Amino acid sequence: MGICQMKPQDKQTKDTLQKVSKVTPKGAANRGKREISRKYKFGSVVLGIGQYGKVFLAENKNDSKQKVAVKALSKKKLGKLIDKLKQEVIFLRRLDSPNIVKYYETYEDEEYVYLVMEYCPGGELFDLISQKLEKSKKFKEKEAAELMQKLFKAVSHVHSQGIAHRDIKPENIMIGREGELKLIDFGLAQKFVKNNRLDIGKMVGTPQYLAPEAFEGISSMEVDLWSLGVLMCVLLSGSYPYAGASPEELLRSIYDKPEIKFETKVWKRVSQNGKDLVRQLLQIDPKKRIQAKDALQHPWFNKYCPVITLLSENVTRNSSSNIQQDQIQGLRRQSTQFDDTLDPDVILNLQKFSQGTSKFKKAALNVLVKTISGREIEHLKRQFEMVDVNHTGLIDAEELMNGIKAAGIDVKPEEVDKIIESVNFKGNGEINYSEFIAATISIQEIMTNERIYALFKEFDHEDIEVLTIHNIKGAMKRMGKDITNEEIEHMLSEHNVPKDGFIDFEKFKEIILSNDKLNIIIK
Repeated sequence: MGICQMKPQDKQTKDTLQKVSKVTPKGAANRGKREISRKYKFGSVVLGIGQYGKVFLAENKNDSKQKVAVKALSKKKLGKLIDKLKQEVIFLRRLDSPNIVKYYETYEDEEYVYLVMEYCPGGELFDLISQKLEKSKKFKEKEAAELMQKLFKAVSHVHSQGIAHRDIKPENIMIGREGELKLIDFGLAQKFVKNNRLDIGKMVGTPQYLAPEAFEGISSMEVDLWSLGVLMCVLLSGSYPYAGASPEELLRSIYDKPEIKFETKVWKRVSQNGKDLVRQLLQIDPKKRIQAKDALQHPWFNKYCPVITLLSENVTRNSSSNIQQDQIQGLRRQSTQFDDTLDPDVILNLQKFSQGTSKFKKAALNVLVKTISGREIEHLKRQFEMVDVNHTGLIDAEELMNGIKAAGIDVKPEEVDKIIESVNFKGNGEINYSEFIAATISIQEIMTNERIYALFKEFDHEDIEVLTIHNIKGAMKRMGKDITNEEIEHMLSEHNVPKDGFIDFEKFKEIILSNDKLNIIIK
């Protein structure tokens, strides 16, 4: 169980931590509690209890629609594990996918670390599976495919960053407010160099979902692929592919039947494509397991939930799977619905964003997109996935150029490079999901006066109704981006704010609505 993972708590509980919004502590020891209580209102619900603390349901005071999960972790109980927690937060900051739980910010004082995370009201996938089994029901193959597709997307993105989750199981998959699956708990996650394997000398993970090599202390990104195969079996058949009362018996069971046979009656209702994908995941040899991004191209998904993407002859150039490139391309042509049209407004917004958007506005919009509901940006999400033909959760220069050209627009490589440099707020040379949404979202359609004010308060953590170098820097740091005073001064100078000046709400609104003044109507 990861440091950030909490055991669900059904009863509503009240204690001092939970009533953080009613406390007005003084001194450095309670600074984090004081700061977080300015922004969030805590009710009477404890979402979970863990070894190191509790997780509370809270509400953004400036946007009642935004509910968050706040994890209050005791530094005393964490001890030396505080470094492990910091590593987990680094991973969460780096990852950006609709199917990975969102990390918002961190507060800290002498006693506690407060992690503000996305609230997932739908509970665990484990509960959904249990409810099905209690009623002697199983997931229909279409239902299973839709769930697995979301998880493959999440894992493909995680692996594209050189990270292995290492503990994929139904308890570590939550259901978000719009039914979207969210991979959580990166407490056991590990960074890997490409094709690297790590001999840690001990078993890490949950035995039923553990790859055979992991029982022996060998770890790599491929352990996640085995876990997905086990989960796929559970969804399709209602049982594990291998059984054992102990880790030793479980491993023996795997080696006794190295190739899954699908002999039980329940598998007769599962398509050959479904069984083929399971077989490619549950390979004893890690190198033979189908990679997550290649699995998304499998014909099984075409039948039940086709991927819409742009046609490109070079989409598989970076595949690390053992499958031959022509085989993958063949699978892709069978499994993917191709669409050669990218919304011209999306391209126009990307160009506008790269040409005239200030650094401060870019920072603000990257904060905004984390608070927007999936329904509001569903069209842009589909557009992102169309361009992301390699299914990594990132758009590189070649993918973007192909996307723009597919829309019938001639573009030079240097123009594409300029767009990526401008949109890429994290500075990794590629466009991630949130950056794409921030650059292409229609301000006219989603901005209300209330939403702009709520965004303003994201930076005004001191609740002084103006933005200064100090509180902008603090807000950026809590969101995981360290920035110097000089950089902030430069950002503000783009809006004619003097070195020792400040930004009030009216000025902030002017900045956010810049380039859109002629068309926008405040609702």
